[in-house]
Amino acid sequence: MDLDVYNIQNNINIGDTSALIQLTSGLDYVMINAIVTKLNSQLPDATIEIQEIVPVACNSREITINYEAFNVNATANLNPTRNPTTSFLTATNNEVKLGQSEFYEPTEADKELTDFVTSHCTKWRDYRDVNFLPDWLEYERIFRGQWASEDKTRESERSRIVTPATQQAVETRHAEIMEAIFGQGDFFDIEDNIQDVNGNPIDIELIKAQLMEDFKKDKIRKAIDQIELMAEIYGTGIGEIVVTTEKEYIPSTQPIPGQMGQAAIGVLEKDRIGVKIVPVNPKNFLFDPNGTSIDDCMGVAIEKYVSIHKVVRGIEKGIYRKVDIGTSGEDTDLEPTQEISQYQDEKVLLLTYYGLVPREYLNNLKENKEVVVFFLQTFAQLYNEIQIFTSDFNSFQNVIFQL
Repeated sequence: MDLDVYNIQNNINIGDTSALIQLTSGLDYVMINAIVTKLNSQLPDATIEIQEIVPVACNSREITINYEAFNVNATANLNPTRNPTTSFLTATNNEVKLGQSEFYEPTEADKELTDFVTSHCTKWRDYRDVNFLPDWLEYERIFRGQWASEDKTRESERSRIVTPATQQAVETRHAEIMEAIFGQGDFFDIEDNIQDVNGNPIDIELIKAQLMEDFKKDKIRKAIDQIELMAEIYGTGIGEIVVTTEKEYIPSTQPIPGQMGQAAIGVLEKDRIGVKIVPVNPKNFLFDPNGTSIDDCMGVAIEKYVSIHKVVRGIEKGIYRKVDIGTSGEDTDLEPTQEISQYQDEKVLLLTYYGLVPREYLNNLKENKEVVVFFLQTFAQLYNEIQIFTSDFNSFQNVIFQL
């Protein structure tokens, strides 16, 4: 058996529609089993000529270019379906390339402020991990019914069965606490006797009704339920108050112009200020060890993973500055739930700091405004968002700081 390969490139010309293949042999007897031919039928690269560039206004994001794509000395005509064209626009010197944008570069003052916050958070994290984290992990394993060698009470213990008695006790107590809070209907009250009209507390009743409606919309009861359950498991219940602006659609009726006695029924869109409580796992919470309460601490911080689309959406809305952010998912202890395999893609480590910083760090910032928003690179080799709200203090300023 033999395999012979022959180059027939010089025997085929552009425009040929057929080719004659003839095999000859001298004295040898040849048995031909198969003949395979391969001909290059691709079209040469098309030629692009720009006909017109339509003038546009300054800072315009759209450019209209009229061009012609053609080919010569080819085996067939160009077909837009089979032969698509791709356009690239590049620039030189200081001009920005199409599809790219300049990212914010942190200043030295920005880096000093970030270093102050991250260095303190690192110390607080080390203190928490040494003194509290082992117990929290043990409580969590017992509640979930997971066996671990470090939970053995003696070396000779061989059983790996974890009874659900502790879990049942925790859930029973949790149910009792929730019944005590919400079982009577109204779980809060407001007392006021200052501005009542003729002794009728109608103003307070309206406020209570509005507050109860807002609590239902913001799912306050569900948040308190989760916080109380974590308090039963870990001994500490933590919630973060978040204020957001949301779109609300309410039924509305409006008269139709030019139509007497007729009205259009639909919905009206308006902005609503929502106050939510976000449950915080103690493993995601950092605190000043010198403080005895939240108000007594120099600062507290919350570190957690968020989806990268939330950061991108904040950039699009102008909440955060545009930077080149990266993703990370290395610390599984920061996950809200402990799964067998944690999802590692498209999430960013977010560090939110509430507390005090030295005044000089804020005074050195280039943008000395009431609200300063910028991005920096943190210890986790990520670009994370920072949001600062300042208020006047003697030597420190209160800061809400997101990394």
